[in-house]
Amino acid sequence: QIYARDGKLKEAGLVLEKAERAIGDTLAVSAVNRNTRHDRSVLAALKGEVQLARSQTTGVIESLEVASRLFPDPNTLGSLAYAYWKLGNGEEAARKYLELAETPHLGGEAQEDWILAHYHLGKIFQQAGDLDKARRYYEKFLAIWKEGDPDLPAIVDAKEQLIRIPPA
Repeated sequence: QIYARDGKLKEAGLVLEKAERAIGDTLAVSAVNRNTRHDRSVLAALKGEVQLARSQTTGVIESLEVASRLFPDPNTLGSLAYAYWKLGNGEEAARKYLELAETPHLGGEAQEDWILAHYHLGKIFQQAGDLDKARRYYEKFLAIWKEGDPDLPAIVDAKEQLIRIPPA
């Protein structure tokens, strides 16, 4: 996911190939494997992220929906919301980000997706012209990540956007 979103397509493709080989071998060895649903979810999410990074829009949402249904967790939900946003469906992206933002996920890998959901909601609502909601989500984001490094791009941007949004 990180490689794909950073535009490192070669590296993202290699990770996907390795995952396909490793998970494919696991699935072939044992259909009773407890991690099979999780493994298939990871593979579908990786595939969707790489397709999106390669601008191959056909099948992206389907891959990420499969990932989310197989193993619903904040990571797959975050990938799905991100894909909707990147593909220009702000309404569906907002729904998915709102679903993610509703439940705090602290102390694990999902923490970053949960925190950033608030930032993304600020962007989505700002773009839609709902400045009150945009302000609210930018403020929530900055309150949650008050200890974040001040030079993190999302923190810098959220602060800049709050300056641009007129007070309620």
